[in-house]
Amino acid sequence: PSRFAASVAAKFDAVFIDEYQDTNALQDAIFAAVSSSNRFMVGDIKQSIYGFRGAMPGIFSEYRNRYPDYDGGSGCRQGKIFLSENFRSDKGVVDFSNRIFARLFNNNSGRVPYMPDDALVCSRPPERDAGLSTQLLFLEKSDENCMSEADYVASRINSLILNGVQPSDIVILLRSMSASEKFRKALSSYDVRCDCPGREDSLLSYPEILLMICMVNVIDNPCRDIYTAGVLKSPLFDVSTGELITLRREYPKGSLYSALKEFYASDRRDEQSIDLMERAGKFFRWLEQARRYSEMKPSDKIVRYLMTETPVIAIAVKNGGSAERIRQFYELARKYEAYFYHGLHSFVRYINQLSERKPSEQPQALTRSETSSVRIMSIHQSKGSEFSYVFLADTSRRFNNADRTGKLLYE
Repeated sequence: PSRFAASVAAKFDAVFIDEYQDTNALQDAIFAAVSSSNRFMVGDIKQSIYGFRGAMPGIFSEYRNRYPDYDGGSGCRQGKIFLSENFRSDKGVVDFSNRIFARLFNNNSGRVPYMPDDALVCSRPPERDAGLSTQLLFLEKSDENCMSEADYVASRINSLILNGVQPSDIVILLRSMSASEKFRKALSSYDVRCDCPGREDSLLSYPEILLMICMVNVIDNPCRDIYTAGVLKSPLFDVSTGELITLRREYPKGSLYSALKEFYASDRRDEQSIDLMERAGKFFRWLEQARRYSEMKPSDKIVRYLMTETPVIAIAVKNGGSAERIRQFYELARKYEAYFYHGLHSFVRYINQLSERKPSEQPQALTRSETSSVRIMSIHQSKGSEFSYVFLADTSRRFNNADRTGKLLYE
C-alpha cells in the first residue's frame, strides 16, 4: 500500500464491506490497501448478478477457501463464518434452492465451487411452514396447438382458486414486465382478477408523488423554481398560477423563492396581498421546520416526516390519489438508504435522474387492489414480499452475454 493508503487505513478501526461477491480485482485491491486485518467482508456468490459490470465472484470465493473456520477462542484474527440458517423461506424452497445451486455451482471450472457449507439450512419454525413443494414445469413448443405458458399458468391458478386458495396468496414473477400483458389476458379468460401495473404505470407520474418530489427538492434547495412553484400551487398552500405570475412580474430578479421572500418582507396591506402574505408565511414556517428536521437525517426519515407532519396523505386521498403510493415512495427512500447513509441531497438527485428515464424504466406503481386478486410482478419488485404460491414464469430466455464483448475497463 502507498503512504496515502496507509494514512487512510489509519483512520478506521474496522472496514465493513457488504455484497463482496460483486467486487472486481481493482476494488478488491483498493479495499486491501485501506485495511489490514480489520476488514470484514460479507457476500453470497449465489447473488452475484453484476458480471456485466465487471464483478468477479471468484475473488470472494478465494477468500472463503483461504480462511479457516472462525474460532473465537483460538486467537486467530482471520476466519470465515457461514450464515447458513434461513429463517424466512419454507423447507420446500430451501431444499430446492440447494439442489439447483449444487448443480449450477459445480467445481468443474475450478472458479466458484459450491461446498457443503454453502448449503442453506431451513430454520423457519415448523408451525409457519406451509408444507408446499417446489416444482419445475416444462412446456414443449413442438407445435402451434400446444398450450402457451401464460395459458398454462392461468389454468393452474384458476384450479388453485377453485380449490379454495385466496387469489392474494398467488403471484406470477417475471424477469421483465414486458411479458406481463399476455399473463394478464390469460388470467382474464378465466375471469381471474389480477393486479398488474402497466409498463407505463410509473410511480413517479402520479400527482401525489410529484408533490412529494417537489417537497423533497424544495427542502434540499428552495431556489429550484419548478419545484417551489409545485409546492406553492399544491393544496398545501393554494397559491394560484395568476398569483405566481403577478409575483414574478413584480419581482423578476433571482429565484421564485427570493421573489416570495421580497414580497413577504414588503409592507403591503391591501386585501389580496394580506391573503397571499398569510400563505407565504405558512410556507416559510413549514420550510424552516422541515429543513431544520432534515439536517443529518437519512432521506427515508425525511419522507416519513412529510407523511406524518403534513396533510399530504389526506390531500392525496381527497383528490383521488393513493396513500399506498405515498408509502411506496417512502419504501423507495428506505431501500435507497438501506445499506449506508446517503442523505437528502443524494436521494433528490437519484429521484430526479429516475424521473428523466423512460416510464417503463422507472419504479412501477404497485397498486393494492381493494378486491382479492392475483399479483403479477417483476422479480425485482417482489423483494421483501412473501406469497404461498409463486409462479416464476417467462424464464426461457437467452442469457445476456454482453459482458463478454464489452470494452476493457482497466489494465
